[in-house]
Amino acid sequence: TAMLGRGTLRGLRSVGTARACRSLATSPSSTKKELPVRTGAVVVGGGSLGSSIAYHLALSGVDTILLEKDKLTSGTTWHSAGMLWRLRPSDVDVELNTYTRDLCLQLQEETGHACWNENGGLFIATNRERMDEYKRLHEMGKYYGIESQVLTPSEVKDVHPLLAVDDVFGAVYSPTDGTIDPTGAVNAYAAGARAAGARIFEDVGVASIESIETPSGRPEVTGVRTTSGHVISAPIVINACGAWANKLALTVGTRLPLLAMKHAFVVTEGIEGMTPALPNVRDHDLSIYLKTQGNAIALGGYETNPEFREVDDDFSFGLYDLDWDTFAQNLNGHIKRCPAIESAGITSTVCGPESFTPDHKPLIGPQPGVDGLWLACGFNSMGMMMGGGAGRELARWIVQGSPSVDMFAFDPARYHPSSIADPIWVKERTHESYAKTYAIVFPHDEALAGRKSRVSAIHNQLEEQGCIHQARHGFERPGWFDPAASGAHTPQPYDFYGAYDNEGAWRLAVSVDEKAAAAPWTDLESIAPRDNHAYLNLIEGELTFGWCASHDLIATEVNATRTGVGIIDQSYFGKFMLTGPDATAAVQWICGADMEDRELGRVVYTPLLNADGRVEADLTVTKLASGWYFAAGGNTATKDYEWITRQCQDRKFDVSLADLSDTICMISVQGPHSADLLRTVLTDGTGDVFDLDSFPFSTSRTVELAGVSMMCLRLTFVGERGYELHVPAESAAEVYKALCDAGKRYEQHVGVPVRPIGYRAIDSMSAEKGYRHWHADLSNRDTPLEAGIGFTVLPKLKREGVPFLGREALEKYRAAGLQRRLVCVVANDGSVPLHGLETLWRDGVCVGLVKSTAYGHSIGKSISYGYADCPPELEKITNAWLSEGVWEIGDKATRHPATLNLRAPYDATNSRIKGDYTEAFAGDPKVPVAQ
Repeated sequence: TAMLGRGTLRGLRSVGTARACRSLATSPSSTKKELPVRTGAVVVGGGSLGSSIAYHLALSGVDTILLEKDKLTSGTTWHSAGMLWRLRPSDVDVELNTYTRDLCLQLQEETGHACWNENGGLFIATNRERMDEYKRLHEMGKYYGIESQVLTPSEVKDVHPLLAVDDVFGAVYSPTDGTIDPTGAVNAYAAGARAAGARIFEDVGVASIESIETPSGRPEVTGVRTTSGHVISAPIVINACGAWANKLALTVGTRLPLLAMKHAFVVTEGIEGMTPALPNVRDHDLSIYLKTQGNAIALGGYETNPEFREVDDDFSFGLYDLDWDTFAQNLNGHIKRCPAIESAGITSTVCGPESFTPDHKPLIGPQPGVDGLWLACGFNSMGMMMGGGAGRELARWIVQGSPSVDMFAFDPARYHPSSIADPIWVKERTHESYAKTYAIVFPHDEALAGRKSRVSAIHNQLEEQGCIHQARHGFERPGWFDPAASGAHTPQPYDFYGAYDNEGAWRLAVSVDEKAAAAPWTDLESIAPRDNHAYLNLIEGELTFGWCASHDLIATEVNATRTGVGIIDQSYFGKFMLTGPDATAAVQWICGADMEDRELGRVVYTPLLNADGRVEADLTVTKLASGWYFAAGGNTATKDYEWITRQCQDRKFDVSLADLSDTICMISVQGPHSADLLRTVLTDGTGDVFDLDSFPFSTSRTVELAGVSMMCLRLTFVGERGYELHVPAESAAEVYKALCDAGKRYEQHVGVPVRPIGYRAIDSMSAEKGYRHWHADLSNRDTPLEAGIGFTVLPKLKREGVPFLGREALEKYRAAGLQRRLVCVVANDGSVPLHGLETLWRDGVCVGLVKSTAYGHSIGKSISYGYADCPPELEKITNAWLSEGVWEIGDKATRHPATLNLRAPYDATNSRIKGDYTEAFAGDPKVPVAQ
């Protein structure tokens, strides 16, 4: 039920489509009496997203209808500003927006609907950090072939003479960006959709999504019921209702993390010197934009005190009165940047509803927990520029089971269900993401809103040790430790940055759900800013493209783990148990690694592949007497659970998947002395010391610590001898205390450091070892062969007649040879910080983009991982071609000499993982016991 058939969407266009589009460009919508009783897919909502999805689904051969309760564009699309910027701090955004631009150019030629004005885009910077951000975007654009120029203040004046530049530090100008006409684009999408066979019905509202309950208890979509009572059967329903999306979602018992706000721009009178050819302008530091509108300017931006608003069902082609008190903070910035605005009159105000989400990213993909329901909503005022690309990817996702790019940042499963169910978390996080829309995107920023919604059982103990937590998937995971903090640096209740002080809290529009949840701001007229927030002050030290304030603290944690013991709370990991008569068959089908005939206690690292042979997840699976135990990355836990569930359902396996994530804590003990430390506290359940000498890597055992029975896995993600303790959550606090007490005694006795460590240290050490991070250097667009983890699937591929998901595709890729490959490139100069999305150069040619980086504290250099593309003159990428080149890393228009590493930069022989520290500790009296 999750997909429709097979095929491809790239370049798919039937002969004569352009000719048909021209003839249908002014075709009316289908009439109500033509409503079908069944179809392949129903798109609900006739805006930019709905019409684009209908177009792409129809091109792929899916019988598609689009239902719009009023007229096309009547929701929020019609009043969109329509600016398109391709240089974005996300490579996926760049690709989606570029496709939208190209599609607009194509469709306006094919359909006759004008929808694109290429007037360019200009980013203004007023400080060095902002300019560094823009230079990073300029650098990334080189890989994608996006023309851009770094400008001095005087050159800014040349490009846009009306701008004041006395306080400008610099700018980046992208001449091939521009403006989409909302009505023209939707009409073009609709004409193309009709030409490909889709049917579009206006003035047809949808009252509910129809569903049945599956044997597993999950609802499965069967179609929709219109407001007139007509039922249309369909296995796929796409919710593209924008600000109204939650109303439709609630009819099938699900809630979306999406809220509506009033969002506005105003249009000036004609201004002397203003022409349609001048570029759109964004001044992120002033939180404003200036959109070219003929000889006038549309003025907009993002204020810190937005007004939340419940949108009426019958609100179509409507606007609200503009709150000038709210808009004034933006207007002052407009006048500062373009003084001519001050003497210009205002001809119109446009204040309408727009939908926003807790991380300022749209909801695109399958709805967790509901089979057959797909989302394309919550676009945070980016629906026009992402519309074409999002439509293409969602259609491919529906048809083929996975998108062609890494869409996890938009996947509804990026949120934990408990976060979505908490209206306070949704409201606070949505406000913060809106208020920070134009903030510099630093790599180590942290949210202040919605904190402590999910915590480990040892969370308080970690804070007492000086833990600085990060919020991931709603969970507080340890980032790093500052022993001097001792609990002082903990996130405080959210104060909305003081934006609703001075009787401004009415703008929060407290809902019934928020009142029922006892939101702390329910009855307040004002929300005063916090006088002192130690956590915020600390995080501000991380906001840089240079070295973070925590750099030396993280180095200390790495050193402790490399020379003694590092202890980390990894409880935010997803933990699932698969049981049932078909459990072994299911595991063998969904796992890329060979799971057949595995002995009890064996732990297997494996990718989960899609039908295209690309990686949907990477995790460990342990064979237990009670079933198969999955340990998945915490940030992707909901997605991984959904993926496993849907694949088992599609194959009709008789299994049950239990989510144990909140009932098990995971405490990892890593380092050369980890085994010697654990010998002092672990028993085998009978009182005897547990025999660590007969505990091979990638196996599990049942052990006891502090009288608590638990599962122990011998694994590492940092490249040392290590153990994972999977502890019942109710006993985790006493186990952790006993472990830390033993660590203090061991440190005093042996003289090596035993420290709690965080994920920033893990990032450093895992990069040194070449371990993959899903959604960074590994994703659904990458095969295990390209990603350098082919060892996980090759044994199974070499066994003929062993079916598994993705096998046929992998066999084709293997026969053809690698067309792209993940490479590790280390900057030669240890003083160079890297943060991702830099360019990769071989012999002076840009061949790739950096996907993940970390500073390797053990080697004293920045490490980057990115995919190198096969050049046209080669049949496939080879080690010889990689090794023969001279490598550089491009960052902010500077190329840094670098060294290619075909093996891990640290301990390439894996001696340390095996417990062999003889060479590493040669001559050191503190050498751990060799195993």
